[in-house]
Amino acid sequence: PSVQTKDQRYGMETATKGPFPASLLLEQVISHQTGDSLDVDKTTNHLRFSIADQRNPDWMTQLVYDHQDIAETDVLTSSGSTGSTSLDLPSHTDEVDLTNLWRFGQGPDKSSLTGTVRLLDQTGFYQNRDFLVDELLNLRHTPTFSTFYHILYDNDQVESKPNDTLTGEVGFRKKVYDSLDITGRLDYTNYKFDGGSQTTVGGFLDLAYKKETPIGQYVSTMLVGLEDTKQTTATGIKPILNEPLTLTAINLVKLSQPGVLSGTLVITSVDKTKIYIEGVDYFVQTIGAFTQVARLLPTTTINDGQTVVASYSVSAALDDTYTTNTFNWNNRINLKAVPLALYVNYHLHDQNLTSGQDPNNLDKIHDLLCGAEVNWHDLLVTLEYENIDQHLSPPSVAERARVSYRRQITRDFEGSIGANAETVKYQDAAKFDLQNGKDKLNTVGGFLNLTYKLQANSLLRYRSEYLQTTGQQDTKLFRNSLSWEWSYEKLDFSVEGRYDMFDQEGTSGTQEVLMFNVRRKF
Repeated sequence: PSVQTKDQRYGMETATKGPFPASLLLEQVISHQTGDSLDVDKTTNHLRFSIADQRNPDWMTQLVYDHQDIAETDVLTSSGSTGSTSLDLPSHTDEVDLTNLWRFGQGPDKSSLTGTVRLLDQTGFYQNRDFLVDELLNLRHTPTFSTFYHILYDNDQVESKPNDTLTGEVGFRKKVYDSLDITGRLDYTNYKFDGGSQTTVGGFLDLAYKKETPIGQYVSTMLVGLEDTKQTTATGIKPILNEPLTLTAINLVKLSQPGVLSGTLVITSVDKTKIYIEGVDYFVQTIGAFTQVARLLPTTTINDGQTVVASYSVSAALDDTYTTNTFNWNNRINLKAVPLALYVNYHLHDQNLTSGQDPNNLDKIHDLLCGAEVNWHDLLVTLEYENIDQHLSPPSVAERARVSYRRQITRDFEGSIGANAETVKYQDAAKFDLQNGKDKLNTVGGFLNLTYKLQANSLLRYRSEYLQTTGQQDTKLFRNSLSWEWSYEKLDFSVEGRYDMFDQEGTSGTQEVLMFNVRRKF
């Protein structure tokens, strides 16, 4: 299928300075999408007002009110059908955010209380009410010792289903001489959802060590943690709400929780005003117990680099208790004699059932990463070897190489070029259904950036990118873009043209993008 989109944004923003800076934004966004299977007409009226109290640098607050009124009509046409289905998807959103900063005490390093309070009410085709309080208290006892106290309460009602989260954290930070930083904390989280609850209590100790040695600077960090989790469900299903995902190009992004139940994944915009469609905006791939998501060209309406939120359900035991052991140890030495850095990182994530039913989603991960980095003048070369052994996804061995070079060619002309290659070999291919050449993943890519300063207020930018994967995924993306940026006093203008050639999920095609932006400050 093919698709054509057109977005127009009109508006104005006015702001005042002084001890009570305020701003008012009024805008309208008109969007039209025409495609073989889906037509969308959408009009958004947006109002945003903010005011802050900045009379005292040690006491600052800001109040923001945001209102959106959306009228959207979607017309869906099934393949081979002469009929169509029209859907009206109105949405009305009001949100109030209050942020605070209070510094107190003597000396330059003062104690502080920072946080935010949020009220959200959304009605229409998607209903959501949210009340959130998030506050952090930092107490500076001495120049080298401090304690912190964090509390978060979030009452979220999605489609009239309540979800309550209460998180408490208490800890300390201690500096020993100039080489060792020690952080310890105790965490408590209670999550109540429709049909169950989950309570986690844990403790963590984080050490950061830095030392100048005869051969170079040595940096080491170590994290040790232990958590105990008790989970209860009435139906064996646990919802995961509003997990943020940043989707770039056609790269796959893994959901954090294993065992996603079929048909439960819903991906929306952050403000919940847009529900994206699988097979049109994105596609889903599963390896082992984990699910991955990527933008689907050319029909996607998810912008490159856009953050979306995913909500889904996973299988869970009716009643179980398990522990989670965490151990991270990162070591790096930057040599003095040569422009070379060596590093070794180890990560352990070990979950063990202690009582109740096995939820079949507990994982054990051993991750060992070794690397070398050469940083000589404007040349950066990185070589890595990584061995991952885990239960819920296929164990793998990866070898990577990256190289980049940046050069100031003339006073007004700058360029950078780079390339990367990666080979991943999966083990236990039959167990995870990765036969027929799917037991490996080969990736090659490269980029070229050129920036030319035409005048003091004008820039010309060119970027070319290439990415290809074979084996477990077969994709290809070749992108070229050219942009011109110009500014004059309070006026900013830019225009960018981009041409993409892609091969994804067995579909080859092209995509042309032309973007204009004008901004005037009064």
